[in-house]
Amino acid sequence: MSLVKQAIILEIQDYAKRALDYKFKMDTAKTEVKKNLFKKKLKKNNTEAAELFEALNRLIAKEQQAASGASDEVSIFEGRTEEADGVSTSLE
Repeated sequence: MSLVKQAIILEIQDYAKRALDYKFKMDTAKTEVKKNLFKKKLKKNNTEAAELFEALNRLIAKEQQAASGASDEVSIFEGRTEEADGVSTSLE
């Protein structure tokens, strides 16, 4: 397994742990404000985890393509953009 694939899998595991933590905090929050805060954090966390799953799928597709001898390039982060503080971090 490639180092990149291992790193993505570890990152997904971190997001899963964080999602469980946010879900627990959301369920046990005593105020609606805190519930909404953790709901927002959970949504952002899950969106980022989904992007990593997509990147992992593209990486697997790229590896399968390379194994079959196909020459078309597949970017593992194709179309991924993250807008944090108004800064785009597109990897294309």
